[in-house]
Amino acid sequence: MEKYLEVERSIIKTYRKEIYSRFIACINEYELIKDDDNILVLIDGTRNSFLLALLFKELNAHSKFNLNVKYIDVSENDIENNLKIFNIET
Repeated sequence: MEKYLEVERSIIKTYRKEIYSRFIACINEYELIKDDDNILVLIDGTRNSFLLALLFKELNAHSKFNLNVKYIDVSENDIENNLKIFNIET
């Protein structure tokens, strides 16, 4: 199994209660996202920004909303390799 599939699966299977369900609960509770929203995820090379990118990627794939999610690399680090590993297009 490719690395990005392992990571995406772990977010849903292993960390569903701790991370993904809380992420979805916050979006729903505060009505953060509506249909046809444009979402920009800034990736700065930290684990948190990659996690956020993967959460939005998963949300976009399985959401009832029609979302337009864009990812932008704002770091000088070698992020392109990590983006390829996680199968995220900028």
